[in-house]
Amino acid sequence: ENADIIHSHHYGYFPAYAGCKAAKKNKIPHVFGPYYHPPIYGIKRKLLSSIYYWFQGKFILKNSDVILPHTEYEKGLLKKIGADENKMILLPNIVDVSVFKPLIKKKNKKRKEKTVLYVSHIMESKGYDKVIEFARHNPDINFIIIGHGDPPDEEIMRSAVKNNKNIIWKKDLKLKELVKWYNKADVFVLPSYYEAFGRVIAEAMACGLPVVSTRVGGIPEVVVDGETGFLVNYGEWDEMERKIKQLLNDDKLRKKMGRNGRNHVVKNFSKEIILNKLERIYGSVL
Repeated sequence: ENADIIHSHHYGYFPAYAGCKAAKKNKIPHVFGPYYHPPIYGIKRKLLSSIYYWFQGKFILKNSDVILPHTEYEKGLLKKIGADENKMILLPNIVDVSVFKPLIKKKNKKRKEKTVLYVSHIMESKGYDKVIEFARHNPDINFIIIGHGDPPDEEIMRSAVKNNKNIIWKKDLKLKELVKWYNKADVFVLPSYYEAFGRVIAEAMACGLPVVSTRVGGIPEVVVDGETGFLVNYGEWDEMERKIKQLLNDDKLRKKMGRNGRNHVVKNFSKEIILNKLERIYGSVL
């Protein structure tokens, strides 16, 4: 009531439909942030996606005044399911660079171990199992895995921690603790099957971490391959492991890519940049 614009999120969920329906009923603009994930995780997901499209998704895409994909890749996927290209404006995810930032590190001459960090859900499509494999191959490197998952995956994690002294698993961390872990690590890794954007990648880069990830979804629009980290084709796990070790063994390259990553996030994904663009978008539909 008394709203000038309704901005709803997440294709595939009822609140997005409810927001669009309310905007149409009240004859006010609807801005839609789809966070679109294609139905790539099995038959059940594909069936549910099809049902959602016909009963809610099609209505949202048709009746939204502006649609805000995070990446060109997501924009292409939305076009395939009927989104009007003329309605779409690219709006990347926000990273609060005043929170996700390099911290002043205490000098520790005794520290010789290198640390690789993974932050995401504990699920196969995110690649946590590949990180466990990397840890088994490299007992002299510490691997920090942060995230939670379904009981079967968490049981695998408990077993991995028990049998590998170089694996540390953290579940639910407060934001301040998460930022500390980003800063304790030397390299960030995400062997994901698909990411619409890859927020945790951008957070890691904002903290000055070089990234090794997969060349899938919107990740190539976040990571500048060869400048802020390395990208490998999905499934090329030996190559990913080589890139991780290349960064760990080259302090100069690692620090350079970390600085480049921080600068890239500040210039492209910071709160000031994204909110200013969003404000202009709101102004264009009023």
